[in-house]
Amino acid sequence: MARKQRIHVSGGLYHVSLNGNSGQNIAYGDEDWLHAYTLLEEGVERFNYQVHAFCMLQNQIHLAIQISDISLSKIIQNFSFRYTRWINGNQQRTGQLFHGRYRATLIDSSCYLLDVVRHIHRQPVIQGISKTPESYTWTGHRAYLDKDNIPWLSTKEVLGQFAKRPAIARRKYSEFIAAQKSAENSLLNCGRDRRVMGDDKFLRSALKRKPKQIKTPSLTKIVRAVCRYYGVKERELADISQKRAYSEARNVIAWLAVECNAATLTEVGRRFNRDGATMSSGAQRLRERRKKDKEIAKTLRLLVGELKVR
Repeated sequence: MARKQRIHVSGGLYHVSLNGNSGQNIAYGDEDWLHAYTLLEEGVERFNYQVHAFCMLQNQIHLAIQISDISLSKIIQNFSFRYTRWINGNQQRTGQLFHGRYRATLIDSSCYLLDVVRHIHRQPVIQGISKTPESYTWTGHRAYLDKDNIPWLSTKEVLGQFAKRPAIARRKYSEFIAAQKSAENSLLNCGRDRRVMGDDKFLRSALKRKPKQIKTPSLTKIVRAVCRYYGVKERELADISQKRAYSEARNVIAWLAVECNAATLTEVGRRFNRDGATMSSGAQRLRERRKKDKEIAKTLRLLVGELKVR
């Protein structure tokens, strides 16, 4: 039987789970989970999504993630590819890290947001790893209690459903998490479709909503836009010159090509007589610089706006 197509809803909340291939480990130390934190932080900025809850276990990851217009598949594929590359490099291994397709359930957030957050943050207890949610480090639970600082975790929407005053909201949230006593191994599927947690009305509404089509610019369009902005010719970017303006323009093209899903870094490098690794390093440096340099951040916003992509 053919698999059902994933349901993409702009603004939708999803419970996502990724499992280790054949139940194998997906982390070998704290530095691996810290790297996963970094990837999620970059993803929140790059793809404009929110993480309401998460739990990272030895052989699986759970996320409550609310997307914008960027598809969930692009978000998870980017995370899983980069995290797999990190683990394979550190462990000197090859091949898949995660088992098959990730599992994603579209959640009716108006009814079940709190339940999903509780289910995810109680995973260490459900699986017998720790006695309490607070005693396990790699979840968002402690951040909700103001015991950890995780800037990329969105807590306001959940805590706001308990109380306006933060201290009262945290206390009531803690009581809510602790109150779960039964049926902890699965979430209630209120409809007939396992892709959805909600009633039949919610399912019908989700199936009717078509994802927004975001036009992908060609690599040629990106190159022309960047060349106009920097006042250079494309052939100059292919020269061996190390002029800063040329180097920056190439890095911007590489960043935009990946951001817009227009071309691979290998394809960009081939166009300018560089290898893929060089373009990857340049795009990464630009990504880091963007966080601190207001001018380059403004440049990228202008170019993204001109190309009319997110």
